[in-house]
This record gives sequence, structure tokens and C-alpha cells, in this order.
Amino acid sequence: MENKEKKGINRRDFLKGAVLAGGATALVGITAGCSPSSSGSQSSKGGSSSSADVQHTWDVKPDPITDIAETRDFDIVIVGAGIAGLSAAEAAARNGAKVAVLEKQSNFSIRGVDNGHIGSQWQIKNNAKIPTPERASMLLHLWSQQTTNYNLIHTWASRSGKVFDHIQEITTKHGFDMVSAISPTAKYEWDTLPDRWVVYPDAVSFVAKDDIGMNTADGQMVNVHLGTTLFDEAESNGAEFFYDNYAQQLVGDASSGITGVITKLKDGSYIKYNASKGVIMATGDIGGNQEMIDCWAPIVNRADGNVYNPAGANLGEGLLMGMWAGAAKSKSPAAPMVHQFTLDSMDFNLTSFVMCWLAVNRNGDRYGAE
Repeated sequence: MENKEKKGINRRDFLKGAVLAGGATALVGITAGCSPSSSGSQSSKGGSSSSADVQHTWDVKPDPITDIAETRDFDIVIVGAGIAGLSAAEAAARNGAKVAVLEKQSNFSIRGVDNGHIGSQWQIKNNAKIPTPERASMLLHLWSQQTTNYNLIHTWASRSGKVFDHIQEITTKHGFDMVSAISPTAKYEWDTLPDRWVVYPDAVSFVAKDDIGMNTADGQMVNVHLGTTLFDEAESNGAEFFYDNYAQQLVGDASSGITGVITKLKDGSYIKYNASKGVIMATGDIGGNQEMIDCWAPIVNRADGNVYNPAGANLGEGLLMGMWAGAAKSKSPAAPMVHQFTLDSMDFNLTSFVMCWLAVNRNGDRYGAE
């Protein structure tokens, strides 16, 4: 979404320093003939509409917002203050950009335990059995049944090692240690399995001395250490954070370029954030949007529970705004990410959580990389 270069920071230099972390929004695929049961769409004859008649939210572009109360100018505007947004903010601000981070909630939000990467000095020092970037990219592309963007995967695989060298440096400065992944979902020492099913120890966690297992002393998931570090570093380099700013529309379109974002405040007024160099969408997944789940990842509906948090997040707004502005829809399906437990108590809902299983056919032959 870049529309022009500015002296002092160019696109190539910015990408060299960009932190490639999990959570960034991607335009997920729409399956043919999708007709979500929750849409409630009716045909003109009063009966249920066919899939060809359905108009989804992302198909109906709203009128442009023109009642702007205030305009603010930046180089980079980032929508979303999770791990992805904070990572982008830290990298952009460190490289000299004037950065605005827009977040609809009242603070940044961090979840999770482990962070995957390939080829950091930490992994080399600790003799981690990590494949080459080319090998890792091939395996990930294979496991997706060739539905993913290989070049995008290879970008992560080939650059994430140097990125995590930088992350280790700044987290150490803030008093946190980078260690092997502590989540029970990281099933290491599976490197004796047949080639296609090998699980590599590519993930790490960031911990403090008073952490208790996967949680901090005050009950948050340990990834908050990484989030806090990224926030502090971004802010110290001049990034500005605007909370309770709910992004509504992108300014511009895919053909002419995206030049900004319009947000809505709690009082109903609209603020326009101009972005001279580009807009980064980091709005999370679709776990809180039933229409998108029904259409793009219906298998999620078979789970006893589908927890997304914090409440009100992950509604797919970045996808809506992107497609309203003319962004292409990926041909690949959405990845169904389901955390099947009760959010408040972490109690099981008679489903799998922190467990592993095998996908086998009727002959007992394994056919999936679980």
C-alpha cells in the first residue's frame, strides 16, 4: 500500500528491519458457492437465497465517510496493536518513520506463549536442529497442500533469524530471557519421525524470573513480555499510539493507492490519519466473525468451543476494509485456529487442548501433519 518514497527511509530499508511476527492479517480465501447459514439472507421471493444470491458484508462497499473532525499526518499508519502491529511499529519507528498505531481497544493486547523463527544466533548457539530456509519453506508449502504463497513463506524463513537476533537484544535489555518454547504444544524431539512429519524446535519464549509456567506473576501469558518490549521500543523511537480509535475505512483504493485510514472515536466523531508511505493492517484473525467462519472456515463450527480474545477483537475488520478498497481475495482457505476451552477458567470443554492426535485413514495410515 505504499504510494511514494520519502528521503531517509525507503521501502527496501524498512523491510530489512521489519519484524516478521505471527498475527499479521492476511486476506483469507473465499470458497466457491459459500452461503453462510448465519447471514439470514432471503431471496426476493421470500425463500432462502442460493449461494449465488448471497451478498456478504465484504461485498457491499459502504459510502465514503466525509464528516471528518480532524486530520493527522504520518509516514506509516498501523491498524491494530497486537504482536503484529507492535512489531511493525517498532521496526518502522526504529528506521526513522513517523508512526501512528490505531487501536480500537483501550490498550495494546498480547496473547500467546511461543514464537517461531529460523536461523537465529540463539538457535545456532544452542544446536537447535533447524532446517534451512529453503527446506522449511518447502515443508510448510507441502503441508498446506500447495495453497500458500511460497515466496511469502520463504521471506519469513530467510529473514526471521536476523529479526530474532534483534528481538533477543532488546528483550534482554528489558530484563527478559529468550528460551526454548515452553508451551506443551511444542512437541520437540520428534525429529526421528519420517521426513514429512518431523517437528522442528524453531520456537522460543520470552520469560522473566517470576513467571509461573506459561503465565506471568500477574496471570498474563508470557508473550506479554515481548509485547511490552516492542511497545516500549516503538514509543521511545517516536511511535504514537491512539487508543479507542476504531478503524472504519481506508482512504484511497487498490488501483490508485491507499493513503490513509479513517477511525471513529467513542463520541462518534471521525479522525483521518494520512499515511504518506503506507498503511499496515494488523487487525487479527476472523475468530469473532461468525459470517466469515461460516464462509471461510466452517469446520470451526464443529468445535464445542471457539475462544477468541479479548472480547470484541478479531472481527475481520482489516479484511473488510481491504476488500472494500479493492484488495484481492486469496484462493487459499482460511486456517481454522480454535482454542477449545473456557476463557475465564481455562476448563476443558470435552475437546482437545494442549493435546496431540494423529490423522489416520480407515487403514490406520497417517495422512496429515497434525
